[in-house]
Amino acid sequence: VEVKGRLKAALDAVPPSVLTAVIAPTVFMSGHAETIAALLTATAAFFRMPLLVTILTGVVSVVVLRWLGV
Repeated sequence: VEVKGRLKAALDAVPPSVLTAVIAPTVFMSGHAETIAALLTATAAFFRMPLLVTILTGVVSVVVLRWLGV
């Protein structure tokens, strides 16, 4: 079955919306370190960094921010 048009657009929007629904509560219900790390990770993704760099940005930033006591 070939999916075209509006159905294809709707199905293409499902993965980001599910990911957002899973991640958003964690970002806003956690501490300041996690929120800042999420913003840094989103910035890296916005600038089209490679996936590994984007993931490392999030992991390293949350570790450093927790270590600093943010």
